[in-house]
Amino acid sequence: MRRERRTLGGVWITAAVLALMGCSADDEPEPQQMGPVAVSPSAGTAAAGRSGAATAGTGVRPPSAGTSASPTGVAGRAPITPPSAGVGSQPSAAGAPAAVPPPVAPVPPPVVPPPAPAATPWNTSGKTCLMAGSGKYGEPGPYKVGRMDVDLGMISANQGTGKFTIFYPMPLEASCLHPIVAWGNGTGVTGADTYAFFNDNAASWGMVVIASHESNTGSGAFHKAGIDYMLKQNDDAMSMFYKKLSPRVGVSGHSQGAGGAAQGATHPSVSVDVGVGGPASPAAKIAMLCLTGTEDIAATSCPNLIDRAQGPAFAASWEGGDHVTTQTVAGYIGRDPGTLGMQRLMAAWFRCYLADDAVACELFKGAAPDACGVCKEAQDWAILKSKNIN
Repeated sequence: MRRERRTLGGVWITAAVLALMGCSADDEPEPQQMGPVAVSPSAGTAAAGRSGAATAGTGVRPPSAGTSASPTGVAGRAPITPPSAGVGSQPSAAGAPAAVPPPVAPVPPPVVPPPAPAATPWNTSGKTCLMAGSGKYGEPGPYKVGRMDVDLGMISANQGTGKFTIFYPMPLEASCLHPIVAWGNGTGVTGADTYAFFNDNAASWGMVVIASHESNTGSGAFHKAGIDYMLKQNDDAMSMFYKKLSPRVGVSGHSQGAGGAAQGATHPSVSVDVGVGGPASPAAKIAMLCLTGTEDIAATSCPNLIDRAQGPAFAASWEGGDHVTTQTVAGYIGRDPGTLGMQRLMAAWFRCYLADDAVACELFKGAAPDACGVCKEAQDWAILKSKNIN
């Protein structure tokens, strides 16, 4: 198509030259090979440069500057759209109006979402504004618990579901903000029921927990999506959570979900991570609790992670605790003391590092394994280890 248009352009130029010379097409001299001619909008007209090239050495005067070529007379250039009605133009030598460039619409600046609030420093000697309760964090706290399901749609290309369950305290405080916690399931676990005992208990102590139903949460994408959703709810005047949620955020999960929580801890709002039967983040901005058992697949890696921690860190390993009973609803139904012990420490850690509950903090203060509050209790914790806890 491009080659055909160039030939037509050459015929048009040759015919114009012969007409100026008073010759006919039958007298046309042998055409000479010509390369493409650059067209400059500031040169007056496209045809002027082209005619000058075609008539060089013939004595023929090219058309004067200011005239326009026919829209089909420029080789390799798309036909020119005539100007719209009401726009003035200067007639060309062939009588066609010169093109008027269409107006260029302004490009709007990109929409940049507001940054997530930064993680808030901890105050382990503070006085929480949440309801105090009994201080027995392994038992239901001072709040009743409500649940609601939401579907956040596509989060990951290979996901099974985008559904989440929100566990929230009732009533929501009017003058005290509730911390947010995002939960991730272990490999193959779908829905919210398997770990509901952890999340119900945390909500009864004032946390708002958003728990993914997805069975592959190791990327951290589901934790981050849940956090962002709740932060948006806090800013939505139509939401029941409007202005009820704290900018202080925690992450948690079991097994693969614990790994996802460690990945989700890179979210700028996160300052607390509780890993169950899996890793937790040792980053400086994170207060890290790692829960495991001596029969767990994470039995050694969890306590060893404390050595790498840059922020407050605590590891607790239950004697005989395993991966699929002690750390799931199976242990809760059977009233396994290791299950109830992990449930207790999780709620207390969130209350300490997300809600400034000094009573909860006392369980962890003091050097483990002998001087901390939980260390002095007659329980079957095989390993208690801490670092950077004041």
